[in-house]
Amino acid sequence: MSDETGDENEGKPAERARAVKLARLAAATAPTLALQKTLSAISPSLRLQKQLEALQPTLQLQRQMQALLPNTRLLDAIKPLRPFMDAEVFGLRRDWKVFSHVFKPVGLEFVQSAGFRSLSPIFESLRRTTDLFKPIFEDLRRHEEEARRVEDAGWLPHYTTPFELLDDPDLSTEAIAQILVAHYVDGWSQVRATFEAAVQDYDVDTAAKAAMIEALDSHQAGRFRSVVALLFNEIERVTRVEFHGGAPVQISSVHSLQEAAGSLEPSELAPSGMAGMRLFGRLVNHLYVTVKTSADVERLVVDPVPNRHAATHGLVIYGSAKNSLNTLIMADYVFQVVTVVKARQRQEAAA
Repeated sequence: MSDETGDENEGKPAERARAVKLARLAAATAPTLALQKTLSAISPSLRLQKQLEALQPTLQLQRQMQALLPNTRLLDAIKPLRPFMDAEVFGLRRDWKVFSHVFKPVGLEFVQSAGFRSLSPIFESLRRTTDLFKPIFEDLRRHEEEARRVEDAGWLPHYTTPFELLDDPDLSTEAIAQILVAHYVDGWSQVRATFEAAVQDYDVDTAAKAAMIEALDSHQAGRFRSVVALLFNEIERVTRVEFHGGAPVQISSVHSLQEAAGSLEPSELAPSGMAGMRLFGRLVNHLYVTVKTSADVERLVVDPVPNRHAATHGLVIYGSAKNSLNTLIMADYVFQVVTVVKARQRQEAAA
């Protein structure tokens, strides 16, 4: 009798440990099982209707993204998605931390349980959603790579950039640079005509349009340093007129312009997509950054995109065709921002 009692007592700790594990499992899966029972109680037609309703935002987003493919290269969807994506990632991390405390002690028992199987529709939904976005993010990655390669070669991506000549992924930076030089030198007449046609459509004043034409003349004549000086001054003047009513405020960092550009969707500007985002990045993180150290100067000397502070105070000589053309591109971008912001303001006033 004593031997049997001893064997029985020895088994009790293992049973208690198992009971603790199962209790943890029950506590962790209770909300899921309760939701499953609730859904099961709903009629099949109503449940299907609710599932379709839940899918509508995703399906609508998919249609919008597919419509954007030819023109905006998909980045239009990224800005409104970022808060959702960030929240989802945070939620997944949080949930994993909670469930990992159960997974580790319970192990195989949980995987084989009904609670785990009840999660399979969620996992399947996540898989389908991932498959849905794969081609979208692959296209996004490809166009980001195109824009990066152009900038690595020394030019800002623009709607005048001959992306169709740069499709070969094996092109070196030097080869891309040669293609762009030929395009902007041999094809300058067409490039200039494109700039001129665009600026005439922008909702900026006559002085701004005249300044752009003067800058194009100077670039054509090889007076590259004058292009940089003229257009930096004009960008600040236009910002003061359009966002500050012409008041003589100190706006050398043009924060109001940067905020206005940040409020726009990528599809509202050209170039759209990742190329346009790179121009926005330059506006915010480069053009008006103050030069404070010799290391800053050294960095700016090798950057073909001019910096206002370095140019105004003679810290860097911006005398190349790249410097000039990149400034033309940024001025064109700023005039677009002003135009779209004013159009929005008119729409809001009419609403």
